[in-house]
Amino acid sequence: MLQRILGLAKIGAVRNLPAVAPARAFPAQSVAAVPSPITAAAQRLTAGPGLGLEQRRQLSRSGAWRHSSSSSGSGFSELSAREMRANYKAATGRHVGLSGSELKAAAGVVLDDGALENEILVEEPVGMRVVYLNRPKALNALTMDMVTELLRLYKVWEVNPTVNLIVLKGVGKAFCAGGDVKSIWRDKTSGLGKLGLAFFNAEYTLLNRIGSLRRIAHIALLDGFTMGGGCGISMHGAVRVATENTVFAMPEAVIGIFPDVGASLFLGKLPAQLGMYLGMTGARLNGVEMLRCGLATHYVESRRLPELENRLSQINTSDRSVIDRAIGEYSSSFPAELSLPEGSVLKSLDLVENIFGRESVCEIRAALENAVDNDKPWIKSALDSLRSASPTSLELIFQQMRRAKHVENLEEALQMEYTMMSHCLRGADFYEGVRANLVDKDKNPKFSPATSEEVDKEVVGAYFIAHPDGPSRLELLTSTL
Repeated sequence: MLQRILGLAKIGAVRNLPAVAPARAFPAQSVAAVPSPITAAAQRLTAGPGLGLEQRRQLSRSGAWRHSSSSSGSGFSELSAREMRANYKAATGRHVGLSGSELKAAAGVVLDDGALENEILVEEPVGMRVVYLNRPKALNALTMDMVTELLRLYKVWEVNPTVNLIVLKGVGKAFCAGGDVKSIWRDKTSGLGKLGLAFFNAEYTLLNRIGSLRRIAHIALLDGFTMGGGCGISMHGAVRVATENTVFAMPEAVIGIFPDVGASLFLGKLPAQLGMYLGMTGARLNGVEMLRCGLATHYVESRRLPELENRLSQINTSDRSVIDRAIGEYSSSFPAELSLPEGSVLKSLDLVENIFGRESVCEIRAALENAVDNDKPWIKSALDSLRSASPTSLELIFQQMRRAKHVENLEEALQMEYTMMSHCLRGADFYEGVRANLVDKDKNPKFSPATSEEVDKEVVGAYFIAHPDGPSRLELLTSTL
């Protein structure tokens, strides 16, 4: 399967070269730029007498181009053009008419073990790294391999003094719709049960690294679905750019867990019980709403993102004031200039605080029921969401958001959430919620307890205390760069 984006790092090993990309995939060049040698190589290899997929696999199996994995991420050994042509001819019986630079670019086309997709793509303009999350059919949901590779790349870039900016974006209609919880479900139902805690350990470690970047500016382009883990890899960075396509949500309650990925920090600090509302209901915000409540730092129309990426590639600095001026050329950072949508919950923050500031989950639900005849559509949606959520999750989120007001930093939030998650992974609601909503999709989970009245608050309160048979703390390494 040919990919739209070009120039990148294959997970765990080689830099990869997917097929021809549109101009917007090259932020280091103008929109109408002449294709680079790498682009030309991709065009020649994918259209006409280039390497077919089977020939790429043959080259991979025969070792015609030597691969290497190093801290620099170079991905393939330095071979001369003559060696590379000779190896290609030996493997395929054909002559290859590419220059030395094109051959080096084309080396990344080789696919190990017949893999058809690369989940992390990277471009390297001067002073900047552009990272593409590349699982568009899965809305770029984060796999364990993706998290591990991102963590490896960020570690490398932190100590590279030439890297000043990291731009993170998604391929397709999503930025990132969360973590690949279906894999955790499959691991559990197969009898293993080892992936869950390992995944969240790695994910939270990555988030802490993003949140502790000092020398490097982290810029997330939230052009599409931004949910769950997608919020985690964006909210803790310095710059978060929303668009008209942005859909933000933390819908974990319907799958039997809670807003994690540091949400205790970024939801917990929102005004007027807005964090409690978003966490319990999984309600969606659009890009303008994100900007107005502070979850996004900028708003840019999606059609201007290619220009913005090109502009960022020219500044070669992590200075926030310079970055803000550059983004300001394409957007407005002033919330008053953007109109909230009709019926936006942000127009009713007093009512949100009144309802979601109650003393229990049951009281919140009762307040919603009493207000359901109100002309505000978000009230009925909130009530419907509570009815479809795990009652244990609702109580857990209620207690989480109460505690979140006292969470001072990201590491503290992640430590608390790791303890909570270790308990959730031992229960049944998470796996039942994933089954009903994402696997079988019958939308009829059998949560236990089945009602909020049956939930033991003290039992849920113990979720904030390390399980005697589980891990005590995350070993989070804070960057000083």
